Amino acid sequence: MDTREKNVFYRLLVIITLCAAVALLGMYAFAMAGTENISSQNTYRLDISERVVRGSLYDRDGRLLALEVPVYSVSLWIPSVRNPEAVADVASAYLPVTREQVLERIAQRSGFFYLARGIDYETGEALQNEINQRNIQGISLEKQYGRSYPYRNMAAQSIGFTDIDNNGAGGIEYYYNSRLYPLPDPESAVTYGEQLVLTLSVPHQALLDRALEDILEDHRADGVSGVIMDGSTGDILAIGSHPTFDPNNPGISTEQQRMNRAVSSMYEPGSVFKVFSLAALIELLGDDHPPYMCRRTHHHTLNDGSTITINCTTAHGEVSTRDIIKYSCNNAIAHLALQADSQAFYDTLISFGFSQRTNAGLPGEAPGVLASPERWSERSKPTIAFGQESAMTALQAAQAATALTNRGMMLQPHIVKEIREFEGALTYEREVLDLGQVISPDTAEEILSFMKTAVEPGGTANRMHIPGVELAAKTGTAQLPDPEGGGYSQTRYLASTIAVVSADASPLIIYIAADYPKAGSIYGATVVVPAIRQIVEGLIDFGEVTPRR
Repeated sequence: MDTREKNVFYRLLVIITLCAAVALLGMYAFAMAGTENISSQNTYRLDISERVVRGSLYDRDGRLLALEVPVYSVSLWIPSVRNPEAVADVASAYLPVTREQVLERIAQRSGFFYLARGIDYETGEALQNEINQRNIQGISLEKQYGRSYPYRNMAAQSIGFTDIDNNGAGGIEYYYNSRLYPLPDPESAVTYGEQLVLTLSVPHQALLDRALEDILEDHRADGVSGVIMDGSTGDILAIGSHPTFDPNNPGISTEQQRMNRAVSSMYEPGSVFKVFSLAALIELLGDDHPPYMCRRTHHHTLNDGSTITINCTTAHGEVSTRDIIKYSCNNAIAHLALQADSQAFYDTLISFGFSQRTNAGLPGEAPGVLASPERWSERSKPTIAFGQESAMTALQAAQAATALTNRGMMLQPHIVKEIREFEGALTYEREVLDLGQVISPDTAEEILSFMKTAVEPGGTANRMHIPGVELAAKTGTAQLPDPEGGGYSQTRYLASTIAVVSADASPLIIYIAADYPKAGSIYGATVVVPAIRQIVEGLIDFGEVTPRR
């Protein structure tokens, strides 16, 4: 290479080097844009002016369930890190990382990266103060906004949580994300999300959560779910699923803990279903039938001449239509169902909302299962009548029960009561919505009276009896499918109970289901009934239910 060629080569090398240096300086300036010099030290803190403020969630009485709070993200700019040991010491003292992890990341990275995100405000402030005092360079704090849930795991699966970027990632936070966290308005310095007032009530939710937690611990159930609903409006006052999690820290939760069993778990309802199947059969056949003689085991003759064997837990003797609920007699209701037209029976059950989502405003809702008559076998109709060959959710059970508390008219369940703009202007208000006349007022009143006998001495829900309190209930114990051998398991059961409480303001519907209890008992009468009694006693304590003298 001659002298002239060498000069050209060196000039090109200098130009390329200068361009690269300018590009690197530009990248550095961009990464550090918006930082402010703290005191006289070479430490930076990034403050971003937020354009969107996420709306808050409130319970029906104005208690804050979810609100936006300042949080910090902690980042490192490796070219500025002069003392990795000091950075590792201070970071590991305040952040969920070890000293060794920080040193390893510093050694492996070459530019900008986040060390931690979503750090609470108090921790971030303490960390920033120590960085300032020790003049540690290369570590910066960026102020952002996250979510805080003051009541922690209360109704966690239904309320939901947000991701690291403050977007809804579950429950109501996800379902109503576009209203809570809208796109920025380019004409406004700050865009405010709407405020949601839920139908939930903190006192009711606390009672339900305590009852579910007790069942989970005392009976070692795989999972427990429950609903408390206002029987005159369809408002969901409480909805719970246990095991649960803390939405303030969803990262350490499991999929099972985040599952909203009350809306997503489908299971055969067992004898609780007799409330609705008997209502349908009374509509179709009337209530004046000769008593059925239950000898515990009976061979029922089907339309094709074959027989089906149905068992009860005990021999009930003579069972009237009224006694079917009190004693939970499988044979008596199967006998009645065999006399009904299949299509008419199915149509009435479907009108209760089974095999359809409730559309209450909660994501992940399962539709349930109730096959149409053309898919039934000869044994389907009698077994559906006592809660087999179908599947429902806890929320569907509560919705169906509104037909009993509203003279046969079923109501739409609601989880959101109001939506308001940031300044308070009302943009949505739930209306009590009738979904249609499912059964006659007389049948609804009659079924409730049958359920009241179940709480009397000799009834399956007699442990729920509280002097002076009007209670109606139906217990259930359903065999669960065998996950290995097929068919029904001989050891796995679902214990459940549905109850109607005559409260001072309006009737309350309470439904609880315990999946595979493994300690103490397997029956709805002994696993769930005491828990519902515990809830009712709590309602008495805070004045919603007043016992008659």
